[in-house]
Amino acid sequence: MISKKNITVQILFSLVTTLFVHTSKGQEAGKGSPLKNMEFLIADWKVSNFEIKEGQWSLVGDTHSSIKAILKGSFLSEKVKYLVGASELNMVIHIGHDDRIGLLKLSAMDQEYGFMDIYTGKFLEEKIVFTNLGSDQPIAFDEGKKLSFRLTYSNIREESFEHLVEGTYDEGLTWFPFAKSIYRKQLK
Repeated sequence: MISKKNITVQILFSLVTTLFVHTSKGQEAGKGSPLKNMEFLIADWKVSNFEIKEGQWSLVGDTHSSIKAILKGSFLSEKVKYLVGASELNMVIHIGHDDRIGLLKLSAMDQEYGFMDIYTGKFLEEKIVFTNLGSDQPIAFDEGKKLSFRLTYSNIREESFEHLVEGTYDEGLTWFPFAKSIYRKQLK
């Protein structure tokens, strides 16, 4: 005779096994995601950092970026230093595809301010565009302004691409240039 305890254990085992199988299938499906189109990012890069002065981009200096695939290729992970004016930002960035919402997601964490911003994005024409308008808290200023960002990867070639950071105070109605970086692949 089978006890209630054995039936409960069998049911629980079946539920856990079913959940694991469905979760694994979902993760496998993610490997064929649009992230495959971003494999060009996996490399070591020389990063030329620019700021806008009097309407013109001006070189601030060069830094380095390293982008690797992590978690069996489910995510891209970047360690990068950006020069912004006289300051620097040491960042870790992760990019993945969220099958639940059908969008790319980017998390950007910086050492200097301790911020972690979450962006959603997609491929638009020959660009990859992320914003944190609907996925994160804007940066609030004393005078009531709230700053959000848009990140655009463009001019994509095998050996280089451009990374433009823009800001908005009006929830994306208008954007202003914040910083630009040109990535050039380092030869091994």
